Amino acid sequence: MSPITLRCYRSSAVQPPFVFYILAKGDNAGKPDLQPWPNSFVAIAPNQEMKEFYFWLTFGLHKANDPIKKLALQISDYTIQIVFLSLLILYLLHEQRAIA
Repeated sequence: MSPITLRCYRSSAVQPPFVFYILAKGDNAGKPDLQPWPNSFVAIAPNQEMKEFYFWLTFGLHKANDPIKKLALQISDYTIQIVFLSLLILYLLHEQRAIA
């Protein structure tokens, strides 16, 4: 499994085929969607399977209403780091289960 790449969204940039968007600011920070927002990150996956996996993983984290999300709402500058670290931890856990 390959990890995803996170970048800041720019409306002028051409987007690769397997992307979804993560809202970067506001009460719904961390919310994924297939359509971009002006204040969002672009999550670029290597294939459709990984796009679906990370999209629903991000959606679950957003809906979980856990302390990480609350921290992201309070400190919007660190949202990308929190989202990335959450995805990285869950990716590593998924990889560990796949190996076992």
